[in-house]
Amino acid sequence: MQPTLPFELSESVKLFIRPAIPILFNQPVYTGDAFESSGFNLGNISADLSVGGTTKTGLIWLTGAFFTLPTASDERIRVNFSIGPEAAIGFYKQKLIGLILLSQSWDVSGENKTSNLGSQYALARPLKNGWMLLMTPPFSYNWDSKELTLPVGMGPYKTTKIGNTPVQLGTQFWYFVSQPNSFGPSW
Repeated sequence: MQPTLPFELSESVKLFIRPAIPILFNQPVYTGDAFESSGFNLGNISADLSVGGTTKTGLIWLTGAFFTLPTASDERIRVNFSIGPEAAIGFYKQKLIGLILLSQSWDVSGENKTSNLGSQYALARPLKNGWMLLMTPPFSYNWDSKELTLPVGMGPYKTTKIGNTPVQLGTQFWYFVSQPNSFGPSW
């Protein structure tokens, strides 16, 4: 669950708060001998706090901070508290929207501290009646282990209203071009 909460600062600039609250169903956890299901859990909550906007020429920009809290209800999937800067640049045209978001984070708690570049690229092709094709896979690079996780893929999305609130529903299919974890997904 990742709502985007925009607050208007001026006609062309907004403050964005974007919490990501993962709810995990049967997350596999390696115990040293085999995988076990962690069951139903709350994951590690992260959030963006950013200021950004758009220009009349179609430029999208954003800058701010990103953090992750060690909130996972299962200790085996809990991460360290991390924080860092983020920035995004993109464009919008009538038939195509593109964006890249970069977030650099450093662990500030725990014993095994890491430095990660997290990112998400997005391409959207608006269709008719609130439908679009959307590509938004996140990718990451661990500076310490020199490991890259890079999925590619896309899927259909539909924007609709529940009451007066716009809601976007969709699914994506990803193929992992690079996945350093031998237990990670290929698709």
